[in-house]
Amino acid sequence: IISNKNPADEDFSEFSIICTSKVFFFSGKCFNIKSKINSKKNVFLNGNFRPNEIKLFALCGSDKKIDIIDFQKNKIIRSFYAHESAVNDVCFSENKINILSGGQDKYLKLWDLSTQKCITSFNQHENQISAISYFPNHFNIGATSSFDGKIRIFDLRFKNLIVTILDHKCPVEKFKFARNHKDLISLGGPFLKIWNINQQKEIFILKEEKPLLTMDRFNNNVILYSNLKKEVKKLNLFTHRLISVFCFKFPVICISSGIKSLIFGLSNGNTCIKRFFSKIFTQNQKIFKNDNF
Repeated sequence: IISNKNPADEDFSEFSIICTSKVFFFSGKCFNIKSKINSKKNVFLNGNFRPNEIKLFALCGSDKKIDIIDFQKNKIIRSFYAHESAVNDVCFSENKINILSGGQDKYLKLWDLSTQKCITSFNQHENQISAISYFPNHFNIGATSSFDGKIRIFDLRFKNLIVTILDHKCPVEKFKFARNHKDLISLGGPFLKIWNINQQKEIFILKEEKPLLTMDRFNNNVILYSNLKKEVKKLNLFTHRLISVFCFKFPVICISSGIKSLIFGLSNGNTCIKRFFSKIFTQNQKIFKNDNF
Protein backbone atom coordinates (compact mmCIF):
# COMPACT_ATOMS: atom_id res chain seq x y z
CA ILE A 1 0.00 0.00 0.00
CA ILE A 2 1.34 3.45 -0.93
CA SER A 3 -0.09 6.54 0.74
CA ASN A 4 0.75 10.08 -0.35
CA LYS A 5 0.51 12.89 2.20
CA ASN A 6 -0.78 15.34 -0.39
CA PRO A 7 -2.11 14.15 -3.78
CA ALA A 8 -1.25 17.58 -5.19
CA ASP A 9 2.40 17.05 -4.20
CA GLU A 10 4.25 17.11 -7.53
CA ASP A 11 7.27 15.07 -6.49
CA PHE A 12 6.04 12.93 -3.58
CA SER A 13 8.12 14.80 -1.01
CA GLU A 14 6.24 12.93 1.76
CA PHE A 15 4.72 9.46 1.41
CA SER A 16 4.52 6.07 3.11
CA ILE A 17 4.84 2.47 1.98
CA ILE A 18 3.05 -0.28 3.91
CA CYS A 19 4.37 -3.80 3.42
CA THR A 20 3.06 -6.59 5.66
CA SER A 21 4.70 -5.97 9.05
CA LYS A 22 6.53 -2.71 8.27
CA VAL A 23 5.61 0.88 7.45
CA PHE A 24 8.20 3.22 5.94
CA PHE A 25 7.83 7.00 5.89
CA PHE A 26 9.80 8.75 3.15
CA SER A 27 10.74 12.40 2.95
CA GLY A 28 12.58 14.59 0.45
CA LYS A 29 13.27 14.37 -3.26
CA CYS A 30 15.95 11.72 -2.64
CA PHE A 31 13.34 9.51 -0.95
CA ASN A 32 15.14 9.16 2.36
CA ILE A 33 13.51 6.98 5.01
CA LYS A 34 12.43 9.44 7.70
CA SER A 35 11.03 6.86 10.10
CA LYS A 36 9.57 3.36 10.20
CA ILE A 37 7.22 1.20 12.24
CA ASN A 38 7.79 -2.53 12.76
CA SER A 39 5.48 -5.19 14.17
CA LYS A 40 6.21 -8.80 15.05
CA LYS A 41 2.54 -9.83 15.30
CA ASN A 42 0.40 -7.41 13.33
CA VAL A 43 -0.11 -7.55 9.55
CA PHE A 44 -0.65 -3.97 8.36
CA LEU A 45 -3.44 -3.70 5.80
CA ASN A 46 -3.90 0.02 5.14
CA GLY A 47 -3.17 3.54 6.30
CA ASN A 48 -3.67 7.21 5.45
CA PHE A 49 -2.28 10.60 6.40
CA ARG A 50 -4.48 13.24 7.96
CA PRO A 51 -5.53 15.68 5.18
CA ASN A 52 -2.98 18.44 4.57
CA GLU A 53 -1.09 17.22 7.63
CA ILE A 54 2.63 16.56 7.94
CA LYS A 55 2.44 14.75 11.25
CA LEU A 56 -0.31 12.17 11.83
CA PHE A 57 -0.92 8.85 10.11
CA ALA A 58 -3.75 6.35 10.79
CA LEU A 59 -2.78 2.69 10.46
CA CYS A 60 -4.89 -0.46 10.61
CA GLY A 61 -4.34 -4.19 10.34
CA SER A 62 -4.99 -7.73 11.48
CA ASP A 63 -4.79 -6.91 15.21
CA LYS A 64 -8.28 -5.25 15.04
CA LYS A 65 -6.83 -1.89 16.12
CA ILE A 66 -6.42 1.59 14.74
CA ASP A 67 -3.07 3.19 15.53
CA ILE A 68 -2.48 6.93 15.24
CA ILE A 69 1.19 7.57 14.51
CA ASP A 70 3.23 10.72 14.85
CA PHE A 71 5.64 9.72 12.11
CA GLN A 72 7.93 12.69 12.73
CA LYS A 73 8.61 11.31 16.20
CA ASN A 74 8.25 7.69 15.07
CA LYS A 75 5.75 7.14 17.88
CA ILE A 76 2.26 5.66 18.27
CA ILE A 77 0.30 8.32 20.17
CA ARG A 78 -3.11 6.57 20.20
CA SER A 79 -4.13 2.94 19.80
CA PHE A 80 -7.58 1.43 20.25
CA TYR A 81 -9.58 -1.66 19.31
CA ALA A 82 -11.95 -0.78 16.48
CA HIS A 83 -13.45 -4.01 15.10
CA GLU A 84 -14.09 -7.62 16.02
CA SER A 85 -11.79 -8.79 13.24
CA ALA A 86 -9.10 -7.30 10.99
CA VAL A 87 -9.49 -3.66 9.95
CA ASN A 88 -9.12 -3.40 6.16
CA ASP A 89 -9.20 0.37 5.70
CA VAL A 90 -9.09 3.63 7.65
CA CYS A 91 -9.20 7.31 6.69
CA PHE A 92 -9.39 10.75 8.29
CA SER A 93 -12.26 13.16 7.68
CA GLU A 94 -11.65 16.51 6.00
CA ASN A 95 -12.36 18.26 9.32
CA LYS A 96 -9.49 16.19 10.82
CA ILE A 97 -11.42 15.25 13.98
CA ASN A 98 -13.11 12.02 12.85
CA ILE A 99 -11.97 8.69 11.44
CA LEU A 100 -13.81 6.14 9.31
CA SER A 101 -12.88 2.47 9.47
CA GLY A 102 -14.07 -0.62 7.65
CA GLY A 103 -13.42 -4.19 8.71
CA GLN A 104 -13.71 -7.84 7.93
CA ASP A 105 -16.58 -7.92 10.44
CA LYS A 106 -18.66 -6.08 7.73
CA TYR A 107 -18.96 -2.89 9.82
CA LEU A 108 -18.31 0.71 8.83
CA LYS A 109 -17.57 2.80 11.93
CA LEU A 110 -17.25 6.52 12.57
CA TRP A 111 -14.85 7.50 15.38
CA ASP A 112 -14.14 10.58 17.45
CA LEU A 113 -10.37 10.92 17.26
CA SER A 114 -10.02 12.82 20.55
CA THR A 115 -11.92 10.26 22.67
CA GLN A 116 -11.43 7.14 20.50
CA LYS A 117 -15.14 6.44 20.91
CA CYS A 118 -17.39 5.08 18.19
CA ILE A 119 -19.97 7.71 17.22
CA THR A 120 -22.03 5.43 14.99
CA SER A 121 -21.71 2.19 13.06
CA PHE A 122 -23.25 0.70 9.93
CA ASN A 123 -23.75 -2.99 9.20
CA GLN A 124 -25.27 -3.28 5.74
CA HIS A 125 -22.86 -5.50 3.82
CA GLU A 126 -23.05 -9.28 3.45
CA ASN A 127 -19.28 -9.69 3.22
CA GLN A 128 -16.19 -7.91 4.51
CA ILE A 129 -15.57 -4.27 3.62
CA SER A 130 -12.70 -3.87 1.17
CA ALA A 131 -12.36 -0.06 0.98
CA ILE A 132 -13.84 3.13 2.44
CA SER A 133 -13.82 6.81 1.53
CA TYR A 134 -15.36 10.13 2.42
CA PHE A 135 -17.22 11.99 -0.31
CA PRO A 136 -14.82 14.71 -1.57
CA ASN A 137 -14.78 17.79 0.68
CA HIS A 138 -17.69 16.44 2.72
CA PHE A 139 -17.28 14.83 6.16
CA ASN A 140 -20.94 13.79 6.56
CA ILE A 141 -21.04 11.38 3.61
CA GLY A 142 -19.05 8.14 3.60
CA ALA A 143 -18.87 5.20 1.24
CA THR A 144 -17.85 1.55 1.38
CA SER A 145 -17.11 -1.23 -1.07
CA SER A 146 -17.33 -4.90 -0.23
CA PHE A 147 -16.63 -8.37 -1.50
CA ASP A 148 -20.42 -8.77 -1.64
CA GLY A 149 -20.21 -6.76 -4.87
CA LYS A 150 -21.93 -3.64 -3.54
CA ILE A 151 -20.85 -0.04 -3.04
CA ARG A 152 -22.90 1.76 -0.43
CA ILE A 153 -22.96 5.50 0.27
CA PHE A 154 -24.09 6.56 3.76
CA ASP A 155 -25.20 9.77 5.43
CA LEU A 156 -23.06 9.54 8.56
CA ARG A 157 -25.39 11.81 10.53
CA PHE A 158 -28.10 9.14 10.60
CA LYS A 159 -27.63 5.54 11.69
CA ASN A 160 -27.92 3.08 8.79
CA LEU A 161 -29.26 5.72 6.38
CA ILE A 162 -28.13 4.58 2.93
CA VAL A 163 -28.11 7.26 0.26
CA THR A 164 -27.10 5.07 -2.69
CA ILE A 165 -26.38 1.42 -3.52
CA LEU A 166 -24.38 0.48 -6.61
CA ASP A 167 -24.15 -3.17 -7.69
CA HIS A 168 -20.78 -3.98 -9.28
CA LYS A 169 -21.95 -7.62 -9.58
CA CYS A 170 -18.63 -9.10 -8.41
CA PRO A 171 -16.31 -8.47 -5.43
CA VAL A 172 -15.14 -4.85 -5.37
CA GLU A 173 -11.45 -4.29 -4.66
CA LYS A 174 -11.33 -0.47 -4.95
CA PHE A 175 -13.47 2.54 -5.73
CA LYS A 176 -12.83 6.24 -6.26
CA PHE A 177 -15.06 9.30 -6.37
CA ALA A 178 -14.51 11.32 -9.53
CA ARG A 179 -13.47 14.91 -8.94
CA ASN A 180 -16.60 16.23 -10.66
CA HIS A 181 -18.47 15.01 -7.53
CA LYS A 182 -21.05 13.34 -9.80
CA ASP A 183 -19.43 10.06 -10.77
CA LEU A 184 -17.80 7.08 -9.08
CA ILE A 185 -15.34 4.51 -10.44
CA SER A 186 -15.36 0.91 -9.18
CA LEU A 187 -12.88 -1.90 -9.85
CA GLY A 188 -13.31 -5.58 -9.15
CA GLY A 189 -13.01 -8.85 -11.03
CA PRO A 190 -12.46 -8.18 -14.76
CA PHE A 191 -14.57 -5.00 -14.61
CA LEU A 192 -13.89 -1.28 -14.24
CA LYS A 193 -17.14 0.69 -14.14
CA ILE A 194 -18.01 4.38 -14.17
CA TRP A 195 -21.25 5.29 -12.38
CA ASN A 196 -23.50 8.33 -12.25
CA ILE A 197 -24.15 8.51 -8.50
CA ASN A 198 -27.45 10.41 -8.61
CA GLN A 199 -28.96 8.14 -11.26
CA GLN A 200 -27.36 5.00 -9.74
CA LYS A 201 -26.58 4.04 -13.32
CA GLU A 202 -23.56 2.63 -15.12
CA ILE A 203 -22.16 5.17 -17.59
CA PHE A 204 -19.38 2.96 -18.91
CA ILE A 205 -18.25 -0.66 -18.42
CA LEU A 206 -14.76 -1.88 -19.23
CA LYS A 207 -14.17 -5.63 -19.19
CA GLU A 208 -10.87 -7.46 -19.61
CA GLU A 209 -10.19 -11.17 -19.94
CA LYS A 210 -8.63 -11.49 -16.47
CA PRO A 211 -9.16 -9.73 -13.11
CA LEU A 212 -7.96 -6.16 -12.71
CA LEU A 213 -5.64 -5.44 -9.79
CA THR A 214 -5.75 -1.80 -8.68
CA MET A 215 -6.33 1.79 -9.81
CA ASP A 216 -5.85 5.43 -8.88
CA ARG A 217 -6.97 8.80 -10.21
CA PHE A 218 -4.30 10.54 -12.24
CA ASN A 219 -6.12 13.84 -12.76
CA ASN A 220 -9.68 15.11 -13.18
CA ASN A 221 -10.14 13.19 -16.41
CA VAL A 222 -7.99 10.07 -16.13
CA ILE A 223 -7.88 6.80 -14.21
CA LEU A 224 -4.81 4.56 -14.22
CA TYR A 225 -5.37 0.85 -13.62
CA SER A 226 -3.31 -2.34 -13.75
CA ASN A 227 -4.00 -5.86 -14.92
CA LEU A 228 -2.47 -9.34 -14.71
CA LYS A 229 -0.70 -8.77 -18.02
CA LYS A 230 1.71 -6.47 -16.12
CA GLU A 231 0.33 -3.41 -17.88
CA VAL A 232 -0.80 -0.05 -16.57
CA LYS A 233 -3.50 1.51 -18.72
CA LYS A 234 -4.93 5.01 -18.93
CA LEU A 235 -8.71 5.46 -19.21
CA ASN A 236 -10.22 8.85 -20.00
CA LEU A 237 -13.37 9.15 -17.87
CA PHE A 238 -15.22 11.27 -20.42
CA THR A 239 -14.13 10.06 -23.86
CA HIS A 240 -13.53 6.47 -22.57
CA ARG A 241 -10.39 6.31 -24.69
CA LEU A 242 -8.08 3.55 -23.45
CA ILE A 243 -4.28 3.54 -23.87
CA SER A 244 -1.59 1.21 -22.51
CA VAL A 245 1.06 3.50 -21.00
CA PHE A 246 3.44 1.30 -18.98
CA CYS A 247 4.63 -2.29 -19.10
CA PHE A 248 6.42 -3.90 -16.15
CA LYS A 249 8.23 -7.16 -15.50
CA PHE A 250 5.86 -7.93 -12.61
CA PRO A 251 2.17 -7.18 -11.95
CA VAL A 252 1.43 -3.78 -10.39
CA ILE A 253 -0.53 -4.24 -7.16
CA CYS A 254 -0.76 -0.59 -6.05
CA ILE A 255 -0.64 2.82 -7.73
CA SER A 256 -0.34 6.29 -6.21
CA SER A 257 -0.28 9.37 -8.42
CA GLY A 258 0.88 12.95 -8.02
CA ILE A 259 0.93 15.81 -10.49
CA LYS A 260 4.35 14.99 -11.95
CA SER A 261 5.16 11.64 -10.35
CA LEU A 262 3.75 8.13 -10.11
CA ILE A 263 4.60 5.39 -7.62
CA PHE A 264 3.97 1.75 -8.46
CA GLY A 265 4.14 -1.16 -6.05
CA LEU A 266 5.08 -4.41 -7.76
CA SER A 267 4.18 -7.97 -6.79
CA ASN A 268 7.86 -8.86 -6.29
CA GLY A 269 8.12 -6.32 -3.44
CA ASN A 270 9.86 -3.58 -5.42
CA THR A 271 8.62 0.00 -5.73
CA CYS A 272 9.03 2.09 -8.86
CA ILE A 273 8.89 5.90 -8.86
CA LYS A 274 8.42 7.52 -12.25
CA ARG A 275 8.78 11.25 -12.91
CA PHE A 276 7.46 12.44 -16.23
CA PHE A 277 6.07 15.10 -18.51
CA SER A 278 2.65 14.83 -20.12
CA LYS A 279 4.10 13.24 -23.28
CA ILE A 280 4.66 9.91 -21.47
CA PHE A 281 1.08 8.96 -22.20
CA THR A 282 1.57 9.00 -25.96
CA GLN A 283 3.23 5.60 -26.16
CA ASN A 284 4.08 2.42 -24.24
CA GLN A 285 7.16 2.66 -22.06
CA LYS A 286 9.22 -0.13 -20.53
CA ILE A 287 10.18 0.32 -16.88
CA PHE A 288 13.72 -0.87 -16.26
CA LYS A 289 15.28 -2.22 -13.11
CA ASN A 290 17.11 1.01 -12.28
CA ASP A 291 13.77 2.75 -11.77
CA ASN A 292 13.07 0.49 -8.77
CA PHE A 293 14.22 0.63 -5.18
